[in-house]
Amino acid sequence: MKSRFLIPKQVMSISIALITFSPLFALTPKKSVPITIAKVGKDSLGCNDSSFQLMPICSKGLSIVLLPDTNSSAQFTLHAADFVASPIFSCYGQGPDTLNGMKLITQYSINRIGERVRQNKSTVHLTCADAGKVILIELHAWNTKGKDGYCVTYVEVQDLKRYCVSEPLVGYITGTVETEEYSPVQGIKMDIRLDSLPYQFATTNLNGAYSFVGLPRGKSVLLEPKLDKNPLNGVSTFDLLLIQKHILGIQALNSPYKMIAADVNNSKSISTADLIQLRKLILNLNSNFPNNTSWRFVHAAFKFPKPENPWATQFAESIFVKEFNGGLLGNFIAIKIGDINSSAKVDGPTSNE
Repeated sequence: MKSRFLIPKQVMSISIALITFSPLFALTPKKSVPITIAKVGKDSLGCNDSSFQLMPICSKGLSIVLLPDTNSSAQFTLHAADFVASPIFSCYGQGPDTLNGMKLITQYSINRIGERVRQNKSTVHLTCADAGKVILIELHAWNTKGKDGYCVTYVEVQDLKRYCVSEPLVGYITGTVETEEYSPVQGIKMDIRLDSLPYQFATTNLNGAYSFVGLPRGKSVLLEPKLDKNPLNGVSTFDLLLIQKHILGIQALNSPYKMIAADVNNSKSISTADLIQLRKLILNLNSNFPNNTSWRFVHAAFKFPKPENPWATQFAESIFVKEFNGGLLGNFIAIKIGDINSSAKVDGPTSNE
């Protein structure tokens, strides 16, 4: 009964490090190990025996990183030479290099374990289907008589750049609009612009919540809340008194949101001019705020560098994302202009009509 491998009569042992592959191919040998080079000699029947077979020497496994391809996926091509850890020689080698009268074996084939062995198959193609797996590989050495021997090694397939992760092409934006006291505000129009162009809008519900779904990824997004109705909502002579106390230094307003509400004329300061405009509104001499909107909004994540002076820096009244990646939480603080004591109705039609 013939054995698959011919045990060589002569074995020469040396210790070498595994080959280092070019970074272009993203091949990483697992480690350096002692390698025994088998110098294949004549068997008992001599070199003319056509049954003479070979024993290649495999590297101790490789680790590769999948690379992007033109089909929005990833791939990698392994070559038989990537797994040859050490040269072997045979009477029936291809040469031209020789050792002790024997020729260097230069023809190798490669296949996954379980696949048909083909002498001329010198590559294995890896795809996203292999990502995260360890693939067992057979490396076959061939002589000029068409005989072969093989060794088994493996390749670890990695997708470090996540080319193979299937991500949705669309995304969502969701959030809430509340007052400083955490009261949800109904009826706020949430405007969205994609790449500076109007796209769609949503309106906050009874819980102050809104959402957008099916938004295309990869575009710039501008999200902006708007409401400019019912300026008298929450406004009374008591608010005039609170603003006056702040101006006189008797009782300072204790939050940047209340200060923004007191800046009726949008001058980035609080003065008697704000009192005059608010009084005109209460007396029905004005039907709106000439230089302001009924409601203002601040991104809830924004931190005032100087809370005692909210106009020291431009506060965020919208959210801008240069490249939308599929998910965004957009919460806002709502400020009713002129309403210093937070008495505005926020949970029904009268809040915005």
